[in-house]
Amino acid sequence: MPDWPTNPNFPSRQPQPSGNSTDDGQTTRKFVAGLLVGIAGTGIAFILIRIFLIQRGAGEWIFATYHPGIMLLPVLGLVKIAVGVGLLFHHRWKALGKGLLASVPIGLIVFFGMCAVDQTH
Repeated sequence: MPDWPTNPNFPSRQPQPSGNSTDDGQTTRKFVAGLLVGIAGTGIAFILIRIFLIQRGAGEWIFATYHPGIMLLPVLGLVKIAVGVGLLFHHRWKALGKGLLASVPIGLIVFFGMCAVDQTH
């Protein structure tokens, strides 16, 4: 029987804990912060569009129109993508950039949901 498992000179095969255990909490917080900031930005844009740009007389809601205010949505999406990708290149802010990029599909889901709701009225 080989004696390597009991040999004290044999290197351990168990994974060594990394010294970044305190950084893991910061990474999670930054990701969640980026995600929430992105979702909040999208929510604010939708609220502003619904309140100030889309409502016409007699309470009629028209969302699928060619009003210039609708361009705020793709511009906001492109800004979130550009800032998120830019943050990926800075190690300290990488998690924030990932969270911001993760908020883009959520904004699309909200957008299509609002379009679907407006089609039923």
